[in-house]
Amino acid sequence: MTTVDWKGIGLIEFPEDMSQEDINQRLSDQEFYFDEKFGIVSDPGLWAQAMPDSVERGFRKTVMGIQAARSLNPDIPLVGMSRDEAAIAIREQKARMDDIPMPEETRAILGQVMEQDFFEAVGTMISNPSAAASIVGEGLGGSVPAAATTIASVAVPSLFGLALSPFAAVGIGAAAAGSAGYATEYANTLIDHMMDEGNIDVMDVDAVAAALNNETLMGEAKKSAIARGVPIAMVDAAAFALGGVFSNVVRSARVGSKAGVEVGEDYVKVGSDKLVKETPLSRTEIELGTSPTPRSRAAELVGMTGVETGGGIAGEALAQISDEGAVMRPGELAIEGLAQGLIGGPTNLVTYMSAEYSARRQAGIKDGEEPAALTGEPVVDQEQADLDTLSDTINAEQDAGAATSSSAAEESTLKINRLEKNLETAEKELDDLRYTGINPKKMASLRDSGIPNIKAKIAAEKAGLNTFKNENVTLINDTADQGIGSSSQPESLELSRRPTKSDPQSIWGFLSSTVSRSTAAVERAAQDPNSANAPVIREMLNSVKTFFPQVKLTKAKLMSELNEQMTPFLQSFRMPVVGGLRSGSQARGIDGNSSKAIGESLHLDDADMTIANVTEIMDRNNVAPQYRSAIMDTVQRSRALLKRMLAEEQAAGVEVSALDGGYFPVDLSPLFRGIGSNARKQKAIKAVGKALGSESKAKKLFDEIEDNFKREGISSPTFGKAMENIPAVKKMSFQQQRTLTKKVRDVLVKEQLIPTDYYEVMRRRIGQHSIAIPSASRIEPIRRQIQKMAKDGNLTREEEAALGSLQKVTRAIEGRYGTGPEGMPRGAKAILQPIVTSMYVITLGMAGIASLGEIAVLTGYAKPGDIFYGFRKMIPIMSRKLGRYFKPNMKKSDAELALEEFLIYVSAPEMAERFTSQSVVDFSSKVTEKFFLANLLTQITQATRIVAAEAFTRAIDRDVSVLKTASKTSKEYRQAMMRMRKLGVPENSVTSMSTEMRQMAILNGIDMTVMTPDPTNRPLWMSNPYLAPVAMLKSFATAFGNTVGKMVWDEVVVGQTAYGEKLTKGERASKAFKYAMMLSLLMGAQGAIQSTRDVIRNWDDEDEDYPEDELLNRLLDMAKGTMILGIGTPLLDALQAQKYGSSPMLALAGPVVSKVDKLLSAVGAVGSDGEIRPLVREFVRSIPFISVNPGARRVIEDALMDELT
Repeated sequence: MTTVDWKGIGLIEFPEDMSQEDINQRLSDQEFYFDEKFGIVSDPGLWAQAMPDSVERGFRKTVMGIQAARSLNPDIPLVGMSRDEAAIAIREQKARMDDIPMPEETRAILGQVMEQDFFEAVGTMISNPSAAASIVGEGLGGSVPAAATTIASVAVPSLFGLALSPFAAVGIGAAAAGSAGYATEYANTLIDHMMDEGNIDVMDVDAVAAALNNETLMGEAKKSAIARGVPIAMVDAAAFALGGVFSNVVRSARVGSKAGVEVGEDYVKVGSDKLVKETPLSRTEIELGTSPTPRSRAAELVGMTGVETGGGIAGEALAQISDEGAVMRPGELAIEGLAQGLIGGPTNLVTYMSAEYSARRQAGIKDGEEPAALTGEPVVDQEQADLDTLSDTINAEQDAGAATSSSAAEESTLKINRLEKNLETAEKELDDLRYTGINPKKMASLRDSGIPNIKAKIAAEKAGLNTFKNENVTLINDTADQGIGSSSQPESLELSRRPTKSDPQSIWGFLSSTVSRSTAAVERAAQDPNSANAPVIREMLNSVKTFFPQVKLTKAKLMSELNEQMTPFLQSFRMPVVGGLRSGSQARGIDGNSSKAIGESLHLDDADMTIANVTEIMDRNNVAPQYRSAIMDTVQRSRALLKRMLAEEQAAGVEVSALDGGYFPVDLSPLFRGIGSNARKQKAIKAVGKALGSESKAKKLFDEIEDNFKREGISSPTFGKAMENIPAVKKMSFQQQRTLTKKVRDVLVKEQLIPTDYYEVMRRRIGQHSIAIPSASRIEPIRRQIQKMAKDGNLTREEEAALGSLQKVTRAIEGRYGTGPEGMPRGAKAILQPIVTSMYVITLGMAGIASLGEIAVLTGYAKPGDIFYGFRKMIPIMSRKLGRYFKPNMKKSDAELALEEFLIYVSAPEMAERFTSQSVVDFSSKVTEKFFLANLLTQITQATRIVAAEAFTRAIDRDVSVLKTASKTSKEYRQAMMRMRKLGVPENSVTSMSTEMRQMAILNGIDMTVMTPDPTNRPLWMSNPYLAPVAMLKSFATAFGNTVGKMVWDEVVVGQTAYGEKLTKGERASKAFKYAMMLSLLMGAQGAIQSTRDVIRNWDDEDEDYPEDELLNRLLDMAKGTMILGIGTPLLDALQAQKYGSSPMLALAGPVVSKVDKLLSAVGAVGSDGEIRPLVREFVRSIPFISVNPGARRVIEDALMDELT
């Protein structure tokens, strides 16, 4: 026997007649068997020691495929290899992979992901980060050869001094990426097919060699490899090329091309400017400009990673479709997308950077160095000189006209007339040149620069003039930013934002519009420094931005006056819970009989307004003696208030007529909707028929009103004589009113068939009035101006998109975006209203507790001392407020009366607005108002707004004092001015603010703290009434992210305010600290809130939401609870939905769709299996407050099942 010491570890015996060559061959053939027998771990090699195990597994898997591919072409020099050699090489790679196997837990997760749809797979990987890292790591390892090839394709020529042009780098890099992607996928598919379809054990050398020689098996493998490799190659090449959009070198080249960079022997021409070169200056030097910064590099990496992620998903999807006919494994798309993004983004960045480095080196530009400056005299261009002479002549004529003008308006008009004549002359000359064909260079100059310059001057001059002169409205002047509207309107705030580059017609522009505020495109156009239309667009934007602040202030003042009128009728005592459940004015502690008597009295004519008639009305309504003495005085004051409101509407341009000098609304809806509506309608027909002498006429009248009510929600103009001379809003957009003749109205009032509760009717009337004023004074002029600008032309593509967006925003403000001219049909509202309302009470049982953390947002705006004083003021005010639940007639303190004007005591529709738009669907205030009181959201919101109001009041007073006394160059002045701009106060108004502007600034600060989404600060699609169920519970997070989140990003990361003011390093550090403290407090508050909610929800200790070892999940939930992630919050919730038994897509579609899906599934379970528990479970989950309490749900569900079974 011949004995051999195997690797110094053990002895192996061989027959004596076996030659040394045969022994070596046997050792080679059985190497892995001996290694396993003696426990020897294979040598990974030095290059693999730096790789994590998962990455190494993926890399070696690809190498196995490459060896198999090489064996299919054994005769190619250097590349080909024999099947036997390939079998041994494959076995070597597999042996190392077996030494670093995938953990069983990770393998289980991988199996689960491969069987899930795309979003479920993403959610699974987010829920299992360590397993996801291992899975994605294998994908990264498999892409290493392709990444190296892509980088080398551009970097190697650069090393040899061959500088590729930017577009050549794109082409070569894309070709390399596509080729390498094809080769990698081809190789991996070969080995996968052999192992899976051929069922080959790759540790068996003979079996592998036989498989490689099996033409049928390998033929099928090659067919599958080509089917997968071709689409992946195309997508990889396209992804590399698209990633170049984010590259500094490619972007610079595109800018240079658009600017018309022309490099000659002795000159450089950029656009229309031709300058002499004193030193050699290449086109590359012109295009590259300044050195990239770390921030710009980060932006490149993010952009390229995003493109590669999408490419990975698309490539895998197309590969499965090409090979298998359909996407069979959606979960694999998620793995490929993540892996491709993580390696493809950095790969592309390094590739493009190598091209940039080579180009800069060839141009002689060192890192951090700027390109050489152009010097010397301009080259004279005679044609350009002729145009300059024409321009100088125009300017001289303008100056001469200015000296003789008698007023600024007349001077501007004369200038416009002269410019228009010059434009006419230039256009005629251009037509002549086109006709004759002589001097094409001059024709091109007139067309491209001469005529556009004259048009730009005309537009600028018109912008300086009163653009709205013909519309009887004014622009914002230099001393008071009033917004679009009549000159009598109050001052408005300056709320424009810094522009960002985004093409609204591009894919990114579209995607941005789904998450950005609706006014984003308008903000960009308004801040374009090179546009003559920007000032006008800015004025329209400011008018839209200040629409809702004006609505709130107008409503607050009128409600304060209404509350003061009703003070004599407040009850001295009521039961808090029982009283709150009552309807109308009684729910607010007001004597209901007195309020109804006042309402009925307001329907009397001037001639009928006598003490006797009012006394009869009081008797009919059983008004108590202690309230009677104040009734007549309140009626007179109410008539005066109605007259004043009517006069204000007429002055603002609202088309409204009056009867007897007043206007008290007539609400006919109770006759046509609600429980008992048919009985009320029949009673109305009989009573009106008796008064008119014909019941058939009365029936025809009410049938026509009902048809119109159900179809449009407004009165028909064809009612004839019965509808004339009655107070009505004729055609004022969304708030037309139903009206009747006095005879018919008196009957309905006397029979109490229409609402007469004065306080409740006036609340609705004030709400309509508060919207009608800014709608007429702001929205209508904006629409006319948009039409005028569109007709005049001279708009860029971005300005056209901005004006189109602004037009949609105005419709959204009126609740008519996505609907017909008259708004949402009554039938659609009848469907959506109960659905949305019911989902509120089902899902928001703990909304009050969740809102406790909002006060932490205030730390990002105000000083701790100001917040402290806000708490000091809030405690006594809220104490008195709570006391009025027992004693409604408790006198209000001066502090309460002052803060009441900021609408602190928000109503149910305003609470609902925080979760979706109350203008989208008419919410049932009878339900929502009581619900928001019951879950404490109203009280907590009130308290937070009180603190914010006091904090901002003190901060504004302090900053105004600084701005009046400090030097404009001082640090104190600069920082105070930045704070005032953040509140919307323009610099030229800070030291002379009107009372109304000061109130608006405080209100703006309050709204930044207690975020209230509206059509101007959330994406436009969320204002579509038909998408209300989808937008539900998303608008608050989106508005918060677009406001607070963007503010933090701008000031800390970008380094400038929303208004473009650059921040110093010290200011950025200070803001970073402040916002870090704010976010820390927000997260801490969310942690405490979540713990409180868990205690309430999990009172039976059956659940444990956060085990001790899941700190990461808890921190993630706390971060989501801050809403700082914006639209990312509901997206993350959707990705984690499967943990709670729901689909990510259903969760993303909103609670309404998810609830319907679960109900249908439960009904299906009853029908198919006779299983009723799912239906019982969904019933219990639909009970208000119980729905958000798992412990209570379990108890009730078990009790119901016991009864039913």
